[in-house]
Amino acid sequence: MKKSPIILSLALSLSAGAHGAKPARAALAPEFGKVPLVFEPNVGQTAAEVKFLSRTPRLTLYLAGTETVMALSRSNAAPAVVRMRLKGGDDPYVLGLDRKDSVSHYYLGSDPSRWLSAVPHYGRVEAKGVYPGIDMVYYGDGNRLEYDFVVAPGADPNRIEISFAGIDALRVDPSTGDLIYSTPAGEIANRKPRVYQDVDGRRVEVAGAYRLLSKTSAGFSLGDYDRSRPLTIDPVVVWATYLGGNDEDVAFSVATDSLGSVYVTGQTRSTNFPGTIGNPAGSFDAFVAKFNSAGTALSYSTFIGGTGTDQSFSIAVSSAGEAFIAGSTSSGNFPTTAGVIQGAFGGQNDGFVAKLNPSGVLSLSTYIGGSTLDQANGITIDSGGNIFVVGTTTSVNFVTTNGAFDTQLTGLEDAFVMRLNSTASQRLYSTFLGGGGGDEGLKIALDPQGNAVVCGRTTSSSFDVPPFPTTAGVVQTTFGGATNDGFLTKLNVAGTGLLFSTYLGGSGLDRISDVKVASNGDIYVVGESSSANFPTVPGSFDTSANGGRDIVVARLNSTGTAFLFSTYLGGSGEETGDSLVLAEAAGSVQQVVVVGATASGNYPTVSATQPALLGPSDAVLSKLNINGTALSLSTYLGGTNNETGRGVALSGTDAIVVGQTASVDFPANTFDTSFNQGVLDAFVAKISDGQPSGGLQILQPSPNQVINVAGVTFQWTAVVGATGYDLRIQTLPSGTQIFTGTLLGNGATQTIVTLGNGNYRFLVRNCLNNLFNDANCAPFVSVDFTVALTTPSGAPTITAPANGSTLNISTQTFTWTAVANAGSYEVLLERCNSLTPATCDANISAIEYQITTPGNTTNTIYSMPSGFYRLRVRACQSGCGPYSNAVYFRMLLGPVPTIFPPNFTCAFVAPIGQQGNPLRCQWDPVAGADLYIFQILQPNIGPFANATISSVRTDQTSFTLQMQRGSGFAIVQACNGDGCGPQTPNFNVNATGANPALPVMGTPVAGTNVAGPNLIFTWSKLEGDTGTNTTYRLFALDFARNETAADFLTKDQFYGAFFRAEGARYDALIQVPALGITGPANGFNVSGQSATAPTLVGPRHQTAAVTETIPAGNITLKWTPVPNSAFYQYFVAVQGQPFATVTGLTPGLLVQVPLTANPTPYSGIVRACPVANAGICSLNSDAGWGPWSNQAGPGVTNFIVQ
Repeated sequence: MKKSPIILSLALSLSAGAHGAKPARAALAPEFGKVPLVFEPNVGQTAAEVKFLSRTPRLTLYLAGTETVMALSRSNAAPAVVRMRLKGGDDPYVLGLDRKDSVSHYYLGSDPSRWLSAVPHYGRVEAKGVYPGIDMVYYGDGNRLEYDFVVAPGADPNRIEISFAGIDALRVDPSTGDLIYSTPAGEIANRKPRVYQDVDGRRVEVAGAYRLLSKTSAGFSLGDYDRSRPLTIDPVVVWATYLGGNDEDVAFSVATDSLGSVYVTGQTRSTNFPGTIGNPAGSFDAFVAKFNSAGTALSYSTFIGGTGTDQSFSIAVSSAGEAFIAGSTSSGNFPTTAGVIQGAFGGQNDGFVAKLNPSGVLSLSTYIGGSTLDQANGITIDSGGNIFVVGTTTSVNFVTTNGAFDTQLTGLEDAFVMRLNSTASQRLYSTFLGGGGGDEGLKIALDPQGNAVVCGRTTSSSFDVPPFPTTAGVVQTTFGGATNDGFLTKLNVAGTGLLFSTYLGGSGLDRISDVKVASNGDIYVVGESSSANFPTVPGSFDTSANGGRDIVVARLNSTGTAFLFSTYLGGSGEETGDSLVLAEAAGSVQQVVVVGATASGNYPTVSATQPALLGPSDAVLSKLNINGTALSLSTYLGGTNNETGRGVALSGTDAIVVGQTASVDFPANTFDTSFNQGVLDAFVAKISDGQPSGGLQILQPSPNQVINVAGVTFQWTAVVGATGYDLRIQTLPSGTQIFTGTLLGNGATQTIVTLGNGNYRFLVRNCLNNLFNDANCAPFVSVDFTVALTTPSGAPTITAPANGSTLNISTQTFTWTAVANAGSYEVLLERCNSLTPATCDANISAIEYQITTPGNTTNTIYSMPSGFYRLRVRACQSGCGPYSNAVYFRMLLGPVPTIFPPNFTCAFVAPIGQQGNPLRCQWDPVAGADLYIFQILQPNIGPFANATISSVRTDQTSFTLQMQRGSGFAIVQACNGDGCGPQTPNFNVNATGANPALPVMGTPVAGTNVAGPNLIFTWSKLEGDTGTNTTYRLFALDFARNETAADFLTKDQFYGAFFRAEGARYDALIQVPALGITGPANGFNVSGQSATAPTLVGPRHQTAAVTETIPAGNITLKWTPVPNSAFYQYFVAVQGQPFATVTGLTPGLLVQVPLTANPTPYSGIVRACPVANAGICSLNSDAGWGPWSNQAGPGVTNFIVQ
């Protein structure tokens, strides 16, 4: 009998407890920042003996064979190091398991050969054979570090002996059974192990305890247990105490991109292995970390530094997801790239600028500085990728450009402003900015014309020689007093002069820390002031100083000549204002969001997630309205020690706050970042308003507008933070709701192409959390309008194919000329019995495509079988105009392929432009095939039973498709329109890379019933799609897997009569053909309208007065669709006979019935079963059915069979 292993599981708990503040309206996003613990293989980022390392809050873990080393940070000292060695253990084989999507990059030192890119992350690490028959597995559970001993049958768990070094004492607590070891950073307690076995579904406890084997080592003492069953020994390791201290790991700045991804930058301790030299990293390295919008997954973490101290103070993100950072370095070997403006260290301390591509790979890096002290504090970019930097320099040889505003250092230190081209290979301008004192440039922004607006702190008074430069007419031309004033300066585009420059300050100490410019040119600043006379504006939120030092927030016009508001923000203690961001929608600012810190117990709070000060100082977040008169949200954020808010960005209306904390009880549902380990840790937190904001306005149509063109376009103002919009259309005056839809994302336009003539009301509301209910949505706003359309009078002219042509390729694209006043075109393709003269759609095997296209003058039909066809097109709006000229053509294909494509082989290729597992397969051509169906199938993945993840129809003999991570197989088959040959044998593959980004259908929502025949389709764009570079192909598949498809360039939604959705189940899915990826399908039912009678259209005549004579054989009965029908019953009988000659059920719109010759005419009728009654309708009952076609005539087909 095979024996199961024994598992001994230990865990190191690293999570902090919540402080318990009860949220009001605002709330900390509960899942934000809960990033799983990951392990990196050592590929050169630390000492060679280390196999894997993991960064955890306040601890870095090194796995080095039989030794596990924990470096625990402590105040004002090197980390405390605890070494756990398996005494008498063997050197194991160590491997990573559970590969993650995220990676790390290390650019440490100036030698590019030592730079490390895309170091993978693993969820678990297995050390095989630490003792004979015993393995060790490390893994992370949130903020818990755990390790299991896996003891194979026959192995001896008594051999396990854990020896500790770097501890002061080791003991077993007699009252609890815990194993306690004291370290210079505090005590670590291994809770008494829980030992159990699972027996027949019951958990049976087994006696277990620690036993000391020496003063510095311990093992396990186990009671009797069933050795034929698994045994689990599960102690938990808890770091019991915490030592606060000085700055360690700090997040200084944060940014978000259009997809809501979060980018954080700051400083972190290096990865030097204790007691070794390791990589050439200093005490601190700069870092950038990118997270998904939910804060639950890390995309990358990049470390940049040299042998000195390296800090990143500011970050900006381009529309393409490139991260630009600016900071400070004292490293003479800081990594730089070729061709930049300054590849060598200037001396003492330099600023730097670096750029990461969307994957976190370093693409440019340059020093900025002279021979003394220089520091880059702020960075921004323009739409062309040009880089703007502000900072501080004491270097007389700091490089400036000819013609710049100021080319000489005029004080002890000056601010500098620099504009670089997109590759940092050229200074477009570089200038000093300052007076005879000390001047510090802190942050930079751009106005709509591309002029740089900078802010900071100056000690250069009006009496210094020279004074800080100011311009006439600004709000403050003279120094306020004391030693510090803030300043605000706008330079022209060329950097050759000042558009304005002003002091901002009173008689105390003042600083302006951050600046943002709205799309209308208004300028917003935040800082702090100890001045009782800081300039404020009457009516602003708080015009009086509150004591100590207050945050100050102000809005100025674009010329700096007037305050639009200016306010204090604080309590009776000390505050600092560090960062702000503007919440804008539809081109206007909605809110001003500021962060900083306070030591005041009476800081103003509104709808606070934490209404009270918990420590000596806490971070604060406050949201002001655009007039600066009121707070919509204001909250503390912290624990029982010190916190500072350093940066803020927005994800919708949610605020992403970064900073530093020394509290062990900092709110647990924020992210104590996985890249830090310092005693004063970086944090990232998301704070949500908790309720959707209103303010949505409908822009189009205007009230009571009469619309007389096809397609009604609805447009409204985008609302900051909206994750989607809930749409309604009602008829007037009845108020009957004829359309319900949802629009995912923050788009603010929707086109409905199928509204008929009449009076309507459009309603829309903005919603949060991708939920469309009253709790998550603002109130509806509405507008009334009228549709008055006409029927197009003209007919299209078909331009392809040519009349009378013979075609031998089964996929054909039809084109026609446009018709004035057409909102859509209806394409009718029918089978005929000959080319000319032709009898079409009668007593033949009928195939008919009837597709309405939204204004397009082209349509592609795939896989057409051999035969004769008639093609007609007509233009539609309120009704449809005349049909075009009829084009008759023949499809004449070769024999259906009888073999599968030979020499079918596949191999993975490098992904281009995105993560993923691109599998390229190739095969030899097959005679008679004009297309190939190539598929990748993976069990338990995908929307269909056969688990097709990616598929494509192609006329090529090679193609690349994306796989999801995991195993699967590829197949291909050769086809023409008449059928397909056999599939190739499975080509088995296993994808180990990250899952590719997939477009996902939004609506129709999977599993719902929607009203046809005209449906709304929405889908998500791929990450990186700027709206100009991706073609999406929308597929709609009916119950028989017949498909209709159309391509949409750069769109993320389509609405219209894309296909006739006639009362059945459909699947919709979206594909990106160029990348070979297909998103998951949404299965939905078309329902919601009452069943009416179908109209019979074949055989052609439908009245009792006319009887058609047709040959005996298989007679095709056809009818028009009834919306929301699950299936149909057909009934054919000899006239005068009460019993059916033939009857049956079908989900389709035609059926072939065998009829013999009879001089008495036959009659045919049909009826529809609504989707809602699909479980009721049967052949032998009228229950649930709609009316027969002869009851709602013209609905009888009469014909004679000879």
